[in-house]
Amino acid sequence: MATCRKYSSNCTESPMSLRSFGKQSARRVLHSWGGLNLIRYQHRGQLRILCYHRFSAMERTLAAEWEAHCRHIREAYSPISLDEAAVLLQNGDPLPKNAVVVTVDDGYRDFAQVAHPILRRYGIPATVYLIGNVLDQREWAWWDRVVYALAETRYAECTVGLSTGTVSLELPDAPSRWDAAVTLCEALKRVPNRERVQFVEQFLEQVGVSLPTQRPSFYETLTWDDVRVLSREGASFGAHTMSHPILPRVEEAWQVRAEILESKKLLEDRLQCEAAHFCFPNGDFDERSSAAVREARFQTAVTCREGFVDRAMGLLELNRMSVDLEGSEFYFREGLAGLRRG
Repeated sequence: MATCRKYSSNCTESPMSLRSFGKQSARRVLHSWGGLNLIRYQHRGQLRILCYHRFSAMERTLAAEWEAHCRHIREAYSPISLDEAAVLLQNGDPLPKNAVVVTVDDGYRDFAQVAHPILRRYGIPATVYLIGNVLDQREWAWWDRVVYALAETRYAECTVGLSTGTVSLELPDAPSRWDAAVTLCEALKRVPNRERVQFVEQFLEQVGVSLPTQRPSFYETLTWDDVRVLSREGASFGAHTMSHPILPRVEEAWQVRAEILESKKLLEDRLQCEAAHFCFPNGDFDERSSAAVREARFQTAVTCREGFVDRAMGLLELNRMSVDLEGSEFYFREGLAGLRRG
């Protein structure tokens, strides 16, 4: 249930603190004096699997930021495909020094428009995980419905009651609405799956918003025709369930199994090749979902557990490093080198 009302408000942004300025200065020293080279060398034998999502923001593309990432990966690391990494890990063989695998979750159209051309230019392979029902154009991704509802509602304040507690959302301007959508989506990930589905179905009506017939560009996803073209041009694709539920929150074991097995079958039917790779939605898994992944005979499955790949965990619980293109490039380079580990 959501309760909303209108109001007006002014929002100001606080200036950068001295502490923040000091951190930026320390980072510049670390980068300019080659400190990251030493950290990278210490972790040269470990595999990094990067996790990206979007290559555009609401109002602009992130092509420049993405190219900077690709340039750094090509200059300082050894990019390999997920297929190559799986074979090396399975056989216990050594990896190329500073090996990196690029993965992309959810299958938005900005992968084709922004990311893929730059990946090809730098010779970096990537695996994209696709949500079956979204690619079949049956539905919007559930979080996109929330984002769109909060972006378009006439209300400027909203209180949401969930079984886990009340969420109060301030909506005076576009940045606040984006932050509110992130907050609400994170809260929805923690409720039972049936409650989340029911809430999202009702939320647009409660805030007075209807989905448009044609998706605005920010919400566009790949089509199967896009996927076939990208596949011919070197991109690879994996399964990401049918509707992207948080699998441990799904009440029925049969539904967990269906989400996983049907997504593999759909991908194989559409592309006429084996779907070897799987991504747990939100990185969350339990024994039921792990069992279904094993039953489906996926070669790999990735989580959102942060850090280098741990060979002891096996190929069906692979760690990744989450990357936000709108974040600091310093932060990206440091995490990739191994300055921070999950």
